Amino acid sequence: MNTSPRLPSRDELIRMAGDLKKRANALAALAKRIDSPDPKKLAKATAALEKSEETAAVVAPRLSAWLSWEESSRGARFKETLVPLAKERGLAIKMLDPDPLELFLAPFTLRVDIAKDLVSFSLARLKLGKCGASADAVLATHDRLLSKLDGRNWDPDRFHRGLVRAWKRLGGDHAPIRDVLPEIAMAVQSDAWRLNPIAKNFREYSKAQFAWDLFRLRQKGKTCVDGWRLHFGPATGGSTRDKRNLLFVEDGQGGGRWTLTLKFLLEADNA
Repeated sequence: MNTSPRLPSRDELIRMAGDLKKRANALAALAKRIDSPDPKKLAKATAALEKSEETAAVVAPRLSAWLSWEESSRGARFKETLVPLAKERGLAIKMLDPDPLELFLAPFTLRVDIAKDLVSFSLARLKLGKCGASADAVLATHDRLLSKLDGRNWDPDRFHRGLVRAWKRLGGDHAPIRDVLPEIAMAVQSDAWRLNPIAKNFREYSKAQFAWDLFRLRQKGKTCVDGWRLHFGPATGGSTRDKRNLLFVEDGQGGGRWTLTLKFLLEADNA
């Protein structure tokens, strides 16, 4: 007596139908975004489709090849897109280090981690923000951070005179940067804070803001006001170990120097 072939069970059929449905849904979702593919989502879809013999033989290899190309060329494509867009807007941009990728996009230093899709912004070696590794995201973050730095009603002459007053209060000579910063932070406070010095009336003044204001002072040729010329004391030897006591004074080209102190000298014509 011939034994009839075993039919698939109800549970097997339901499981197979579910698998086919998942793959159909994955293909449909992939079709919607294939014209502007997201590498992370595409990698996930490829992994799911490789479970099917049909898609593994036809679709998955092509997706895998694209993902390999996308990963290997991501850094070059990022630079090729960002550089011309930055130049169109008149922004100075140059490479500081190829590996790991570090760029200068005035006035910020950008550290790029292509594998993590991450760009970190810093000024005066101080971290200010981060975004995804795309030209649009980088330029938007650049504008936001620069707007925040520029947002106050800042006057170079007034800032210079405030520095001189702070320096004198600290006894003159070589005033430590770490002591000048809180003096300036108090000087920029509003009348509301002076009348009622509570947290909501306090105006934030960061170390990065101080570095930016010092850079702007030099950029505008205002290191000498009322005869008082600003001088920086560089950090040397053992003083360079603890960066908390120092300030990196930017040169506007992606470089600069670590500074420990500042002082003012009265020029001879104004003595």
